[in-house]
Formats: sequence, C-alpha cells, structure tokens
Amino acid sequence: MKNIHLHVIQSLAKDEKQTGELLLDQLDNELKLSADIKFESTISYASSPQEFIKELETFQFTYDAVKIIQLDIHGSKDGLSLIAADGKIITPDDFLKSLGHLYSRCGGDLYVNLAACNGTKLFDDFNPAAFNKPFDGIIAPNKIIKDTEALRYSVKFCKTMIETQDFNQAKLNAKMELEANSMENILSGKAFEDFYKV
Repeated sequence: MKNIHLHVIQSLAKDEKQTGELLLDQLDNELKLSADIKFESTISYASSPQEFIKELETFQFTYDAVKIIQLDIHGSKDGLSLIAADGKIITPDDFLKSLGHLYSRCGGDLYVNLAACNGTKLFDDFNPAAFNKPFDGIIAPNKIIKDTEALRYSVKFCKTMIETQDFNQAKLNAKMELEANSMENILSGKAFEDFYKV
C-alpha cells in the first residue's frame, strides 16, 4: 500500500479566499483513489512569519509516505520574499533553511507547491550549496496570479500527485490548468539533484 500525506500551511488574512481549506474540500469531492493508496490530509494556520517558520520546522509527516506540502501564502510584488497573514516578511533564506530541516526530518520524498505570486523568483539568487536539500520537487508561479488561478492549479497538481505519485505529470497538469505563461518557468527538483548528486 502506498501512503500519501498532504499537509497545507495557510497564511492568509481572514477576509481573503481561504484557498488551502478550499483545496482540501475540492480534493475530498474529486479524488478517485485505488484500493492500494492510503491518503491523509492535514492543515495548519500561520498568522505570522514566526508561526509559518515554526510550522515548517516542527511539522511531522507520516514517515513512510509520499509527502506533499501546500503553502498558501502571498508572494511579494518583487518576488524576493513571502508575506505572512500579518503582512510581515519571510525571507528566502529563512524559508529554505526551514524547508531543509523539514526535508531532513521527514526522510525525503517531499514535494512542494508554493502557491505564492512570483514564487519562482525566491530562487533567483539561490545557492544550493548553502542549504540542506529542501525538497525533491517544487512548483510555483512565476508571476502574480489570482486566488482562483492558484486554487485551480493547486487542485490539479495535488490531485495528480495523490492519484499517480508522478511529479512530472502533476507539474504538467498544473501548468496546463493555468492561463498561457502563468507558470512558464517551473523550478523542479532537477537543480537540486545536480548539486546534491541524488
């Protein structure tokens, strides 16, 4: 039996569309799982950078599962930081260090959907040698997107990952779900494999 564990960290203001919660609701309605897949989903909320980082640093996945972490948070206009629900900044260094700790603790097989505007720009100056390997694969938009677009591509990505455990197919399905060029530049785990010789 294959175990799949999806964990959502949602850091959005109360008056915004709660895309992490909506993702889990839609997956409950749409998933068609074979008998050999055991699926678990969990959600947590972070209203500040400290809570967001703490959640990444302390969350415990089901160890022997394929792990998917969905991060519903805002990206900055310049793409150089993440913005928590309280409007305060999370730096790329803090984010990647915490993600690296999560990866080490959970035993790998970790795939990330950074559902944040300009999410790929966090990696423009990324130096993989400075961090522990933070994931096996990641997708993120390369521009500003609407919450409805973020929800649509996230559902497609997570649904495909849960049903097939095929990151490349999930990435392709998510990309096709968005408007043309919304996710033209998708960062995958390949860059990390090159550095870490995995």
